[in-house]
Amino acid sequence: MKCTLRAVHTGVLNPGYYREGGSGELELIVRELDSANGKAKVQGNNGVETVEFRRSAGQMQFLETTVSGNLSVIVVFASPKRGEPMPAVHSRHVAVGPANVSISQYAGACVAT
Repeated sequence: MKCTLRAVHTGVLNPGYYREGGSGELELIVRELDSANGKAKVQGNNGVETVEFRRSAGQMQFLETTVSGNLSVIVVFASPKRGEPMPAVHSRHVAVGPANVSISQYAGACVAT
């Protein structure tokens, strides 16, 4: 599955919240979905990572906890019509340092490959 996502929100929590503009695109390739073991592989701009894979009613969920403990989440929703792209959201929550958190959210769509 290939996902093309556009940055729609970025911000910093330090300790107050400061919204920044969202810009740029992110392309992700999701492969090797293994429902039995709850794993998948996601390829992005930093290589390929094995992530947790869950299915829920009308969605696929991919959770990555980085080596430093940060969380990234991708949710791919069922297509509104069969054969159309599937809406998707990608969220990153990154602790840059104590009381310094970078937040970003991307939105777009995924297509089966």
